[in-house]
Amino acid sequence: MYVGKNYITENRTKSRHRFESLMMLITGMFSCTNVVSAFVVGSTSIAWMNVLTVLFLFFCIVLNKGKLKNVIHYFTRDLLFTGFFIFLSVVQVILFNPNNLYQWAVGCVAVALNGLIIVFILEEKEYKNLLYSGLIIGIAINFAVSIYAMVLYNRGVILDLASYFPNTSGISRMYLSNSFRARGLFKEQGHLMRYIAIIALPVIAFAKKSNRILYYCTVGMVIFLAAFSGSSALAIFLLGVAVYIILVNGKTAWRMFGFLILIICGVSLVLVLGRNIPFFQRLTVAFRIGVLSIFDTESANADRLQGMKYAIEIIKEYPIIGCGWNQFTKIFMDKGFYGDQIFGSYSAGLSLIAEIGFASLCYFFFCVKKAFELIRSRMDEESIAVGVSLLIYLLLFFTTDFSFDSGSSTFIALSLIVYTDTKDNINNLENEGSNDYN
Repeated sequence: MYVGKNYITENRTKSRHRFESLMMLITGMFSCTNVVSAFVVGSTSIAWMNVLTVLFLFFCIVLNKGKLKNVIHYFTRDLLFTGFFIFLSVVQVILFNPNNLYQWAVGCVAVALNGLIIVFILEEKEYKNLLYSGLIIGIAINFAVSIYAMVLYNRGVILDLASYFPNTSGISRMYLSNSFRARGLFKEQGHLMRYIAIIALPVIAFAKKSNRILYYCTVGMVIFLAAFSGSSALAIFLLGVAVYIILVNGKTAWRMFGFLILIICGVSLVLVLGRNIPFFQRLTVAFRIGVLSIFDTESANADRLQGMKYAIEIIKEYPIIGCGWNQFTKIFMDKGFYGDQIFGSYSAGLSLIAEIGFASLCYFFFCVKKAFELIRSRMDEESIAVGVSLLIYLLLFFTTDFSFDSGSSTFIALSLIVYTDTKDNINNLENEGSNDYN
């Protein structure tokens, strides 16, 4: 009977392990898209990622007998304060724009749903490697979709994501008159590039530690998606990659740069030699436009700058406590700023300042403090990768409309796990050192 009980307990443990591993794998995969929506509420698409993590968190709590075991230890105060001030901003809404309470409520629901993603990942932090595996699978799916879209494009056909995902609003159209842009399973190519920019370095660090073939495949997919995204966010990503290479390789960093230059020269040579082949002609144009777009000071980038100027005007009207969470767009439209190619601030950072005022410093402090502590720790390549990626995220947060979504929530959760574990490891080493000394 005793052996039988042990056998049953062991099987239950294995089943639970497989179930939790699968949940984290799926979470990683679904964070790599913003077009896969479950349903629509009003004009807002609710992503499957949000629906699944609510269910996963429920199962997680049930398995833990109603307890949350990791959240208190891993959730930092600066991030908690950010959430607190977001919900508290109902006061500003009542004071300044009481007719906009609905917008505040909808915005709070969105924050709560994305916050639950963070909570779930923290609770299942023991399965972090499965999250990384899911992220790599997600990147591979985006790579495959982009390759397929490129093949169709070269045949004169556009891959229309809107027809495949009718529940998702805001999917931009592509035209044969424009150069090919890789966007995978994202609404726009810029969304794909921003996601790749914040998640690529930690994923590459994990792949490098796991398997050499996986490492080279991951690097290749990231290079392709970044080069053909045609997004100006590529400039910030390349800057982050350079910093990461220097921090990880130190004196041998120049060898890495030389290796990358050889790869670029090799790809360029292939494109030049095949310039008379129609496929390579289109490929060359797409690559050139994608890379040169980071230096564009007109058209789209000029519109972004104008949108930021309008955002600063709104900040001046609500300089201390802000206008309230999720109020920026409504006020932006009421002032007549919206339209004529200007569709927002194009800066999530400026929008956050406009909405919750000085309280936004909590979030910026979270990004900067965690980034520099991780980089300074030099614990391993993963900690450096996450630290640099946090700085990339903050730069993108200020220079694009990279608001809170399922992808960034996954990255924030991963950052919290790596930061807290790194800090715990440092404290343990210091304690061991002091014990040896005594």
